[in-house]
Amino acid sequence: MAATALSRPVYSEFWIRPDVNEEYTLDDKILYIYLITNRHFQQHAIYQLTKKMMMTELNMPEDRFNVAFDRLENKFGVIKYSDKSNEIAILDYLKYGVISKGSALTKLYDNLGKKVDDMELLKDMYFYSLGILDNRQEVLYAKKKMRELLNNQDMLNDYYFYEGAYYYVGMAYPENSMRHFNFGHFDKEGVFYKNPDVGNGLEEKEEQEEESVKRYDDDDDDDDDELPF
Repeated sequence: MAATALSRPVYSEFWIRPDVNEEYTLDDKILYIYLITNRHFQQHAIYQLTKKMMMTELNMPEDRFNVAFDRLENKFGVIKYSDKSNEIAILDYLKYGVISKGSALTKLYDNLGKKVDDMELLKDMYFYSLGILDNRQEVLYAKKKMRELLNNQDMLNDYYFYEGAYYYVGMAYPENSMRHFNFGHFDKEGVFYKNPDVGNGLEEKEEQEEESVKRYDDDDDDDDDELPF
């Protein structure tokens, strides 16, 4: 019996995003779409794939591939690669990707520690997600589970504050991704500390997000959705 073909849906909004429309080259676009639609991709958006395999499947010359890969990683800050584990993280997938819901999502993120070899990639993805202002329950749940896992490994206490934004030791995010996030920070116990320069309303927002995640956990008991791919 032939194996069932996988499908990887992509939001059509991708083609009208200002950054994509105005700044991405053709190779940038091809490489990014490939990274979120290839057969190796995993729903938590961190998966193992060598650069050589990427070039082979894309049939893209090495010089063009290296330029596009460097632009996505260092200019736009939407991917991160681990040479140690040959894993790639699609950092903005929670913002633009098609995310499963219900029990499929909870099973995925409840077992996240078994799915990622280089936890620095998960850390990068979590810090990127802090700049995603999205109240969808699946996004909030993913953030919560990433934070819990990183807290358990004592990986969330290396930050510093400089000129109105929080930076993270050992990470350099471009201006169009993380630098605008200055609400505050989580310590290693998961306690949130507000940036004193931020106006009122942050505590209420945090409480609303926690309540939304709690409702998601409660509702999931009756949800038998499965991963669509």
